[in-house]
Amino acid sequence: MHTSPINSGSVKLTALHDVTVRACVEGQPQWVELGAGQQCVVENLYGVHPEMAPESRAIHLRGATFVPAWCDALPAEPFGLVRVEVAA
Repeated sequence: MHTSPINSGSVKLTALHDVTVRACVEGQPQWVELGAGQQCVVENLYGVHPEMAPESRAIHLRGATFVPAWCDALPAEPFGLVRVEVAA
């Protein structure tokens, strides 16, 4: 069972496919677009754009609609779209 959003203080994202994620960057929630193979470090990952995971239920929170990325532990690969690891 998934218990919490991906929030480890700092996480490294690696796109497995072209993907748009909702993440916290410099204290602000924002959309981050990554091409397949691209990496970036964010404060935490909230989820993916609804078009990226249409079979999943999206929520609306703080002015944006997204599909939450919940996981039990890192590393994780929510929706098979992005690999999430604790940033070194």
